[in-house]
Amino acid sequence: MVSGPGFDETLVKAFGDQLRRFVEKSGSRAFQLRDNEFAVVIPAPHSPREVVLTDTLLPLKQVLENLVVDGELEVPLHISMGVAELRAGDHSTALSRADQALRTAETNHLPISFYNQNDRSLKNVQDELACFGRLRSSLQKEALVVVFQPVCDAKTLEPVFYEALLRVRGRDGALESIFPLLSIAESTGLMPRLALFVLRQASNFVRTKGLPVSINLSTQDIQDSQVNNELKLQLSTLAPGSIILEFLERGDLHSLAGFPEFLATMRQAGCLLALDDFGSGYSNFSTLVEFPLNIVKLDGALVRKSESDAKALLLIETLTDFSRKVGLTVVAEHIESAAMVERFRKIGVDLLQGYHLGKPQPA
Repeated sequence: MVSGPGFDETLVKAFGDQLRRFVEKSGSRAFQLRDNEFAVVIPAPHSPREVVLTDTLLPLKQVLENLVVDGELEVPLHISMGVAELRAGDHSTALSRADQALRTAETNHLPISFYNQNDRSLKNVQDELACFGRLRSSLQKEALVVVFQPVCDAKTLEPVFYEALLRVRGRDGALESIFPLLSIAESTGLMPRLALFVLRQASNFVRTKGLPVSINLSTQDIQDSQVNNELKLQLSTLAPGSIILEFLERGDLHSLAGFPEFLATMRQAGCLLALDDFGSGYSNFSTLVEFPLNIVKLDGALVRKSESDAKALLLIETLTDFSRKVGLTVVAEHIESAAMVERFRKIGVDLLQGYHLGKPQPA
């Protein structure tokens, strides 16, 4: 994986060209996997790991970290490498093993990481490959379906907006949760493709039903130029407030490059902004005042726990009170009974969402 200041399409092309020129001298081959990820197949039969490292990988890293553009401009880059041995009989898992080694390098801030079979079992690799195949097949065969769940006024119980949720059609035709496939979508860079699909379906729903729709964005989606451009295109044809963008408060959100600028651009384009799962492990009150949010959605697990835990209920009351005092609309998810509706009305929550009020349904 490669990163650096202003690493745009021009630099990607220059990097790919420089990589291919270098590796082809030794009979190796290079392939581009994603915008900033490349694979290199190095012929090194029976070579010890130390030889491969000193004779090939370190010289390659040194050359690439000083990218030459237009024959004169040097651009400093950061290179992370994941390495896996291409063994007879298991070529199909080599790329997945190298990707696992790359994630290890990134997590531990290492320049190069060799795949260690003790990091995870071959069964896990095979399971991920099966998930990836299913996800890619679903995209190609249009087996993905967007469903919409109402988010209702706590007093009238009438829908105020809908949340767009992604489902995958199983072999028996039934709709299944996409959740088991999301980790592989994230690790293989497919999240933006899913976001584009949901965004287009949500925009059509707004035009048909006349009510706003919220969609969930990952950190990959936020940084993807195609998703950004599609958002601006759809927003230009819809009334302000028609699209609500939901973000999970994760540990990397505050340090995500360009995130404040993204929020400002989307607000200016007419989006409303929502923080999802507030009250979970990553929650930080400063988030509610640091970012230009409109809506905060209480964590569903915390909502359910408040049914039997007085401390959880007290925390919800505190979160709701603080959020409303800073001008945010508060949503409670996972409302599953009339008793819960009444309880959260008394707490002062503005909007309610859950199976008691409406299950997710196709448009």
